[in-house]
Amino acid sequence: MGLRFGIALILLAAPAVVRADVVSPGRSRVPCDIIIEVETDYSGYRFWLVSSLGAEPLEIRPDRPCRVTGAGRGGIARLGYVVAAPAERFEELATAIRKAWSEPLPPGLLRSEAIDFYASVPFYDSRKLVIDTYRLEFVPGQALHLVWRGDNSDPRSTIAVAIAGICTAIAIAWLGIRLARRLRGKTVATTS
Repeated sequence: MGLRFGIALILLAAPAVVRADVVSPGRSRVPCDIIIEVETDYSGYRFWLVSSLGAEPLEIRPDRPCRVTGAGRGGIARLGYVVAAPAERFEELATAIRKAWSEPLPPGLLRSEAIDFYASVPFYDSRKLVIDTYRLEFVPGQALHLVWRGDNSDPRSTIAVAIAGICTAIAIAWLGIRLARRLRGKTVATTS
């Protein structure tokens, strides 16, 4: 009974596992570079990008945005997050930062939301690389957030899709009205 239950559980869970890393029909997955901007100087803190690849130091300054490339980050390495720690505790926390992907963070470290280094774009989008821009909102010792500011999408393609949708809706309504008039005309002719 236990073996049958295990096999049934695997067969039921398999489609969900397969779908977890598959793009929806009509969309494709492309690498995503991340640009992190900051408005305030946090020279008393150090920042790292932590992923399954390890911890990479980030130079985040108000005068120059930090860019992290998404190329070569497949599988679980496509996910990561930013970790902040006080600069004076760097030596003490360096080992914990390197293990931050697989272990809980010790006190004194703050972590952002997850970042995905791959983007799903519609079939008509010809970009081979998406560039997402984030603003780092940091309250020392309390919170670390990345606020998405936009990407390098072409607004003309979005406008073209919207216009095509509106024209399609108008055409369907027009054809529906014509069909209704034609059917009403045939009904009147057959009843007289």
